Amino acid sequence: MSQALKVTDPSKIVTDELVLRELERQGIDKDYVEFFHDYAPRSKGKEYSPYAKFYRDLKSGKHIAIISGLPKVKALGHKIEPGWLYAKGKFYSKANLFSAIVNGKRVQVTCLSDQPDGRKLNDRVTWHPELSLSGIEQGCGKATLLETDPTNENCYQNVLEWDYGICKRRLRIIEGWIREYWLFTEDPGGEVRIKHNSSGNMPLNLGAIHDSDIPNKTHLTVEGDEEIIPAKEFVGKVYPIEVGGSPGTFYGSTSDGQVQVSDNVKNTAHNSADGSNCNNKNKTTDADYVQVMCAVWGDYFYARAFLYLDTSGLPSGCSISVATLSLYGRVVVEDQEGFMDLGIFEGVQDDPLEFGDYGDHLSKTTLGLVSYYDADTFAVDDYNAKALNDTGKGWISKTGVTKLCLPVKGDVDNSAITDENYASIWAQEKGTGYKPKLVVTYTVAEDVYGAVI
Repeated sequence: MSQALKVTDPSKIVTDELVLRELERQGIDKDYVEFFHDYAPRSKGKEYSPYAKFYRDLKSGKHIAIISGLPKVKALGHKIEPGWLYAKGKFYSKANLFSAIVNGKRVQVTCLSDQPDGRKLNDRVTWHPELSLSGIEQGCGKATLLETDPTNENCYQNVLEWDYGICKRRLRIIEGWIREYWLFTEDPGGEVRIKHNSSGNMPLNLGAIHDSDIPNKTHLTVEGDEEIIPAKEFVGKVYPIEVGGSPGTFYGSTSDGQVQVSDNVKNTAHNSADGSNCNNKNKTTDADYVQVMCAVWGDYFYARAFLYLDTSGLPSGCSISVATLSLYGRVVVEDQEGFMDLGIFEGVQDDPLEFGDYGDHLSKTTLGLVSYYDADTFAVDDYNAKALNDTGKGWISKTGVTKLCLPVKGDVDNSAITDENYASIWAQEKGTGYKPKLVVTYTVAEDVYGAVI
């Protein structure tokens, strides 16, 4: 084989920050690494996937894949473009796995392909919400297209907003995912009811509330397609509070989530077979972050996070030499030294997550990393990278979805909890620039011309 030359084609130079970091860690000269295949529909016998990009080192012959859990292209290879277009008084979604049309306050979402959860091409849901405070309906102005996504500065013109005075209603889209949520920044001063007036053969996911971290929980009830939040549930809470109800995901996996449990007896909580709260049950994930914890707030609380990464684009016969998982930190609180160190363990969770996935991982105590993510150095404004050990690399699927479970060390060791230890990381739903990513370095059989056999 001829001597490798430096990569000079601007379209092939590596620019991905996480790939560059991984090349530096492995001592691979980035000047000889080329980008050679973008996201593409999965094809039998090929390593292409809508969830992964591929690079190769011209010197060593190693291949590098960077994998996440959000699709970047549609079934026929057309690029997904999360965002809204305005025409003739309506907003239309750009190319995605679904079609969304917004006319005034009315939203219609149509499925554009068959989905693993049973939704079919042209399945549809329409809703036209009414918001009331203490029985009095609240009005709003026209929808405004926000220039920058309030939850992710890397996304543009992908969020519509209606101002109701007591709160703001937002409709957000990213790759393969649409979410509506109502943002309360202060106590509205009464009972809130959101009647969605929905119709169609795709249900809305109702009943999700996300407070500003933990666990000063706000509660609501669902009656039909109406969400009801009593006035007392807004008193003394930490704001903002988000109430979400939307069609959710339109791609293979339900993406990441968490299962939480609490009890006034420590071992009853820790050893529970079922979680008491699951933010991904039946595809109701609305949060753009996931939490892990072993903490005391009166009761004992445990939470384990779960990741789904579609790694089926890897060649079935490849040999994985290095795999590095990068997590973007959001919040870290550790009052007991070492209790919040984050681990990666084999995932055997359902898809979507179920309450029983908590207990199913009690026996999973073999660490899949070279060492825990140290809470003392875990960045909350950047990616945190950690290499998988040989055991962890063995969990990577070359034919489907790689599942991982993320508990904290205080949970795994069943240590005595006396204080608050919790953290959150940004999830797939946060989107570009924040979502969990797996960088896999591998080798494949090649002929003398460098073609993959």
